[in-house]
Formats: sequence, structure tokens, C-alpha cells
Amino acid sequence: MIAENQTPLPLVREWTNLIPNLWEDFAELAKRVPQVEPELADDAELAAALSIVQKRSAPNVPAFAKVNAAYELHALAIWRTHKIVYAYDSALAAELIEQADAWSDADELPVEALLHPPYKLPFISSPGMISEDFIGFFPYITRDVDTREAILCLTWVFTARDSVTQMLKLSGKTIGDCIRRTIRRANAAKHDKDARLNFDRKSIMRGLNLYLYICSQNADISAAPEPSYRPRTAGAPIRDKFREIQSYPTGLVIGSALRRARTESKHQAAAHTRQAGGHVRVHTRRGHWHHYWCGPKSEPDKRRLVLKWTHPILVGSKSDPDVTTIHPVK
Repeated sequence: MIAENQTPLPLVREWTNLIPNLWEDFAELAKRVPQVEPELADDAELAAALSIVQKRSAPNVPAFAKVNAAYELHALAIWRTHKIVYAYDSALAAELIEQADAWSDADELPVEALLHPPYKLPFISSPGMISEDFIGFFPYITRDVDTREAILCLTWVFTARDSVTQMLKLSGKTIGDCIRRTIRRANAAKHDKDARLNFDRKSIMRGLNLYLYICSQNADISAAPEPSYRPRTAGAPIRDKFREIQSYPTGLVIGSALRRARTESKHQAAAHTRQAGGHVRVHTRRGHWHHYWCGPKSEPDKRRLVLKWTHPILVGSKSDPDVTTIHPVK
């Protein structure tokens, strides 16, 4: 069961206490944006957040701090309407993080894999993923105001009730292309005293791997959220109570299997050192991504990318641990 401090709810309440009638004003402003600036219709919520932060900020607040606050407000404003959380099993999260740290096939994954999240602005809860004070992150797609290029934003949330947003421009053909181009822009921004382009490759790669998992076709995600006492009914006012959170356990089955496999690997490896012979040393072959396209090549608009995660394999084991049971993504 997820705890409240592993969700963005405390940060939502902090904003609520900071600005009176914030969420009502945000919703009203987001409705007006398409009428006033039609070119921003697709990102009306982000435009509303930028407007509110700009209006409320002191004159001496740096521009990059205002932008970061706006992205945080934008993410929270949308998330609080559905409060969907993917709560990662620690074993699966650790496996995906290890895979990300050794990621070598980013050039093989089309950028299309990042463009279709299962929900608009969910929260991925994975405490400790990049630091001890890390709670989780919001993944979401926006558009560059000038070029209209797609941008993947990852808003990291920390226990101190603050956040940092990192952006990955999706202008390349593969995920690897996008990462390299973003790094080049980040390096160029270092020479501009007014620019602040925060890009931590290790954190981005870890976040991408956890995000890709919930986008994959065979993700082990519970079909229903954890039961809650008096959940909010449709049409009822939003109270920002913990009972309103819809937490989907992610990796319960595969996580349990991974723990069993690791335990077996240790035991069999220890036994192997005590015996002679040519038996293959027990080891784990790391999980990896697999993808293919569906639909006619003659109609590109109808083609769809299918992403799957191939789970780790215990090589040299005397038995085959069950790590294949899955639950489909909603």
C-alpha cells in the first residue's frame, strides 16, 4: 500500500495554501487560453500555469525559477483531477534502473515509443530512484511554442516538497538521437549566462526506462487501483484527500519473481563454487526492450508501434522461475 508521502499530494496542498482559489482560477484561465491564443490550444494548461506564476512572482525571481514553478503547477493541476499513481515494486524498479544504467540500445528504439502514455500526466512513484530524498516523477508530453516539436518533460518530485523539470526534445528518429541532441543543447546553454537547461543523463535514462515500462504492452500493472476508503465518486468535488488517490501496483508479479530468481541465483552460485565440473555459472541476463510495427506500410498514419519488455532470464539455473505472468495495461 502506497503512503501519502510517496505521492505529490503534500505538494498539491502546499500550492492550495499558497494561492487562494488557485485551482478554480487555473481551470478558468485554461479554458480562456484557446480563445485568446489559438496557437496554444494544445498546451492551454501549461500557458495558464505560466501566466499564474508570472503574475504571482516577485520581480527579482529568476526566469528559470519561474519556468520550473510553472511546470510544477501545470503537472499538479492536471494530476489532482484524476490522482493516478503507478506504484512500482522495488525489485522491478531496481531491475529497470540497472538496465537504464547499462542502456546500450537507445538508438534502436524509435521515438514513437515515448509518445503514448497510458494516462495524461500520471505520477510514477519510485522512492530513491535518483537520490534518497526522491519520491517519483510526472512524465508528460508538451510542444515547443515556436517549433511545435514534441517535448517529453519529466518533473522530479522530492520529499522537501519541491521539484525539478527536465526536458527531452523529441526531434530525433530514435531515443538515442533525442538524448544526444538535448545534451548538445545543454552544453551550448552553459555559455549563455541567462540560460538554464538542466539535463542529467543518468536520471533521464532511469526515468525513461520506468516510463517506457508503463507504456509497454506487457507491463505488469494491476487492472484496478488499490481499494480506498470512501473513494471520490464521479462529479463529486475534489477535496485533495488521500482516499482520492488511484494507486496502481506496478510489478507485483514480476517483482516477486525477480526476488525469487535473485535468491536462487545466489544459492546456486554458492553451490557452484563448492563443486567441480563444467556447469555454467548461474547468472542473470538483463531485461531489454523489444518493439515492432503494426499496420500497412503504405499507410504510415495507421501504423502503430508495439513496445514490449523482455524480462531478465536466469541462465544456468536448475529450474525456470515463473517471471512471465503479466497483467495488461488499462
